[in-house]
Amino acid sequence: MAYPAPTIDADLEAVTAALAGVQPRPGRGDSDVDLLVEFGPIDISKKFHTYLEARAAFSKILQSEVDLVMSGAVKNKVIASEIDRTKKLIYGT
Repeated sequence: MAYPAPTIDADLEAVTAALAGVQPRPGRGDSDVDLLVEFGPIDISKKFHTYLEARAAFSKILQSEVDLVMSGAVKNKVIASEIDRTKKLIYGT
C-alpha cells in the first residue's frame, strides 16, 4: 500500500561524514549524503513512517543514497560536537 508523501515540518541541515570525522561504512564509499533533521510536532505513531518517507524522498531528489540522522540521536559526544560545529542549515529556521 502506497502512502501519500508526508508534509514535513522540519529543520534540515547538511553534514558530511568527512566533516564529522566519521569513516564511511565499508562498501559505501563517500558517495552518500548526510542530512541532520529535526522534525516538528509529529504523532509518535507516524514518526517512523515519516522518517522512512523523508529519507526515500531525499534520495530520489538528490539521486544519491541519503543517511538521515535525527537531531539528538547521536550519542557520541565527540561526533555530536563535530556535527554541531560543521552543520549547514539548508531548510528551516
